[in-house]
Amino acid sequence: FFSLLNVVLFFSCVLTTFASNYEWDFEISQGGEAWSPVLVGEPKILISKDVTPHPEAETMESNNNIAGVVFENRTFLGWRSAPAHFAGTDTKIYIVSSEDDGVTWEMETTIFLGRDL
Repeated sequence: FFSLLNVVLFFSCVLTTFASNYEWDFEISQGGEAWSPVLVGEPKILISKDVTPHPEAETMESNNNIAGVVFENRTFLGWRSAPAHFAGTDTKIYIVSSEDDGVTWEMETTIFLGRDL
């Protein structure tokens, strides 16, 4: 139950963030303007089989379905980690957050149900 509650809260944050940005996104699109990212420095790998943002998030061979969102001045990342890209019983979903733009990360939760997620 605790893990399910965390997932619901995470997606609630995501949906709230999308809803709060809808009006200005719509206004920009109607004005013919477009948003484009500005790179500051080289890209940094946050998640791979050899790299993890937090030591409690033990990444496996396959890390996918990565999602990120900023909510109330915190950056949240969630991703699926498994021994293979295909369904398996060892699959986990990790959710971490940062309040310093990714310099340090806090573990929010690990979801493990003994089946694929």
